[in-house]
Amino acid sequence: MLKTGGMLVSTLGQPPRGKAQQPKACSIAYMLQPNGTQLAEISRLIEQGQVRPCVEEAFPFAQVREAE
Repeated sequence: MLKTGGMLVSTLGQPPRGKAQQPKACSIAYMLQPNGTQLAEISRLIEQGQVRPCVEEAFPFAQVREAE
């Protein structure tokens, strides 16, 4: 589910046309090469509490439509 103007990002290749069906939504592919050194640094930052997600609000799955 995408909100109006949202973006569908796929790490598996270009999403099929029509997958981003909401008005003004778009889709792109995002590919990269894994880098062990960078992943280890990211892991270290998470473990030290220097990287934290910001969650404004959480919804139970049954209320997914209200999350828009």
